[in-house]
Amino acid sequence: MEFELSAIVARYGQDRTRLVQILRDVVARAGWVSPPTITRLAQLLGIPRGQVEGVAGFYSFLGTEPRGRFRVLFSDCVVDELSGAPTLYQRML
Repeated sequence: MEFELSAIVARYGQDRTRLVQILRDVVARAGWVSPPTITRLAQLLGIPRGQVEGVAGFYSFLGTEPRGRFRVLFSDCVVDELSGAPTLYQRML
């Protein structure tokens, strides 16, 4: 993962303001952001580990724990509710 991680960071010019985009690329490759990856990203970008961990934990589309193969997301939008999302949600439980 080290080579890939360095390559991802290099793609963004080691720009710490692009942390969300970097983390999205990490998730696309690894499926989640592991603790060692958080530590290494902080080192590569020269920012506190807590900053990387905070961003990774804040956004729901980033994961700090391994996930299954598929993610199913539901919203509380009126259009989705009228389209049957609550019924589908109940059936999936």
